[in-house]
Amino acid sequence: SIANKVRLVETIQAARAAAVLPLLRSHADGDGDGSGGGGGSGLLPESYVWREFSHRPDWRALLGPAEGALLPPRRWLIKRAVHRGKGVSLATTAELLNASSDARALLALHPDAVVQRYVDAAFLVGGRKLSLRLYSLLTCSRPLRVYLYTEGFALFATDEYESDSTERLAILTNAAVNKRGVGPAAAAA
Repeated sequence: SIANKVRLVETIQAARAAAVLPLLRSHADGDGDGSGGGGGSGLLPESYVWREFSHRPDWRALLGPAEGALLPPRRWLIKRAVHRGKGVSLATTAELLNASSDARALLALHPDAVVQRYVDAAFLVGGRKLSLRLYSLLTCSRPLRVYLYTEGFALFATDEYESDSTERLAILTNAAVNKRGVGPAAAAA
């Protein structure tokens, strides 16, 4: 199933490697050297299956600096194979590098989890994070032919977004998480 997070990451990585879909470049591919340090303009953030990623000799470097004076530490979403937003947690690079952290303990229990770079510069509407659910059909890769279904929808976070927030109701747009929200948006409804 394409809804399986591991299969999705593997499919995207295969498409990137085959250069079939250049729009699937990750944000890390911007500098062209594959180091994971570039800004890039791809549609998808860096995403790795932990079991494979943690065995790469360069995995620590790909995570980026744990902390720095000029840039805030990178944050990563850990996505386990649990539906309705229950399997999603947030970790910093420092937590992923620390073998005794809660994040690493979680990954030891769920090695098939996906670790995905968190996009801090979120698209906001009314101060709330959103994601668009659009459906498409790819019928040919060369030449590229994609059909877009006209009836997509948007999912909004319950609480207002701030780039340093760790609150689930501000960073997740999953409908199952936000329908039970108790933040200001839910209280006003």
